[in-house]
Amino acid sequence: MRLYCNAFKCSITTKINIHMLKKIPHFFLICATIIFMVALLWLYSEPVYEGIVKYSVASRGLHKAAISAKPSLDASALVKKTYPKYVDIPLKYMKMIVKWFSFQKEDELKEWEEKVFKGKVVYALGKNDVISFVHAKSEAAASALYYKIKLDAKKMHPVVSWKWRVEKFPVKKDPESLSSGTEDDFAGRVYVIFPAKFITNWKVLEYIWAETIPVGTKGVSSLSKNIKLIVLRSGRSENGEFVVEERDVVEDYISLFGKPPEYDIGAVAFMTNAEHTGTIADAMYSDVKLGYKEDGVGNKKGGSFEN
Repeated sequence: MRLYCNAFKCSITTKINIHMLKKIPHFFLICATIIFMVALLWLYSEPVYEGIVKYSVASRGLHKAAISAKPSLDASALVKKTYPKYVDIPLKYMKMIVKWFSFQKEDELKEWEEKVFKGKVVYALGKNDVISFVHAKSEAAASALYYKIKLDAKKMHPVVSWKWRVEKFPVKKDPESLSSGTEDDFAGRVYVIFPAKFITNWKVLEYIWAETIPVGTKGVSSLSKNIKLIVLRSGRSENGEFVVEERDVVEDYISLFGKPPEYDIGAVAFMTNAEHTGTIADAMYSDVKLGYKEDGVGNKKGGSFEN
């Protein structure tokens, strides 16, 4: 009886082994199919990725397009192709866009608050055949538009970009200077603000479009030593065209303050003013984008990006 049982077990085991051997070709066939499909996916990953980016930009209405970390893809070309009349991303720094103002709709301007210093500058939406913008006209007035947003400046690398154009510079009696308190009027000013618990610890980066001061000139505001200035443009733009700016905020902060930021960004602002000279200043602002560099964390490259 025991012999019979052992023979039966041996027979069953043999049948199972034979059955498994027959399954081995199927297993290899499945593996080969999977490898082939992965290879196809890798081959066509660029077009698929391109389609996803295009859909992301189109479906979110030019407001928020997060570009994943894939350096071989020219995101600028993709967006330009989708919106040729209104978009021109100056990708010196590949970036993830957190907030995007194209100023094509009145609702976008309503997201900005106004800070009045003396009189009110007229800020109104405008549009030509190519671009939408905020038209700022100051008649002996000073008021700024600001937008509150938190951007991590201690662990990440915030990037701010915009377009602007000057129509008319304020008329000054004395030679133009960054340190002048009596004629502190400029046609174009863009601010990045780092609020702190105590207002005396606040820090501000101010980018200026001057009329005669050389590009690259740095200075300190006559209002506070915590406001650092840098001239990005001087004189009229070629053919009166919009000029694109894109700034690595941490890099500029270190250049002007001599150390990395202690606080995060809390707001950005822009202003056209002429209250000191009592004259007229006229400028336009457009395509404001707020986000981060692709290399992500601090000064170290290789940081990850997520939508």
